[in-house]
Amino acid sequence: MPDNPDSMLQRHIPWVALAVAACLAPGRGAAAADDAAQPSHAAITSVSPQREEDFIAIIEKARNKYAHAHSSEDRARARLALQLDMLHFVGGGLEAKDWIGIIRDKGLLEDGSMWLVVEVGDGIVLKTQHSLQNDPERATIITPRSAIFDTADKAFIGQRVRFSGSVLHSIIESDEAMVGRPEFLVHFDQLILLR
Repeated sequence: MPDNPDSMLQRHIPWVALAVAACLAPGRGAAAADDAAQPSHAAITSVSPQREEDFIAIIEKARNKYAHAHSSEDRARARLALQLDMLHFVGGGLEAKDWIGIIRDKGLLEDGSMWLVVEVGDGIVLKTQHSLQNDPERATIITPRSAIFDTADKAFIGQRVRFSGSVLHSIIESDEAMVGRPEFLVHFDQLILLR
């Protein structure tokens, strides 16, 4: 039986809002380069699921267009094409199931909750919010009662992980950041440490 149209629209709203906001958002110029050398994503030897590889391929395609752009308008079009391709890719939502990544950063908040940053491809980040002010409903932040809290707490920076969760939306940034270093907010619901 087909989904209720209202239910389908509600699942699309964060991604549609992302595409609309991106069309309206002006570029904010170049962002600072990474200041710390970290292990390469290529160091991951486990085979990633096809859905994860397809997700990364959309971003790589946009990076190629961006690299060959001759004007700021061409760069903006590369970013918009990325967002439209991603919108088409996610359909009613994006569930990351058994994706492979590397823990790039993590930390504790004042209430004992945890934030987490996982890189799934070169400069492609899935993460929680970094503050309770930005996530008052704790939609992404990992609380101490979460089933994955202890595992996340044991993980170290550079740790390979297999994870599942709901990718909520992309973070709107400059054209360069959205194509070169895209960040997506995610609600992690499974986390397994790999060697």
